[in-house]
Amino acid sequence: MVTTINLPKLSPFQEPGAMFDMMTCTYILLRYPVSKVGTGNSALKHNNTLMCADDIPSVFGYLQSNGYKIDSSTTSMLQDGRVLIGGVSDKRYSGNRRMIAMIQYSN
Repeated sequence: MVTTINLPKLSPFQEPGAMFDMMTCTYILLRYPVSKVGTGNSALKHNNTLMCADDIPSVFGYLQSNGYKIDSSTTSMLQDGRVLIGGVSDKRYSGNRRMIAMIQYSN
């Protein structure tokens, strides 16, 4: 349910250089298996294929049922601390982003 897409520049003023190093591909989560919607930008041809904020509980449930643990204490510390986690990327054209949770694999 993970694929990569190529994100174009959001503005003609975004130029490669110190701020953006042409890393335009990013990972995305799909609501449906890749076999149903295709990979890469072809997944965008179908309505409602990308996961959104409403799907976060489903992602957490999937991760927990597959051996991952949500690290609540580290997540709280990072979200409440002075260090900004998320924000506008200085490496990608993908715009604003936000940390949701720290997750660790538990054996």
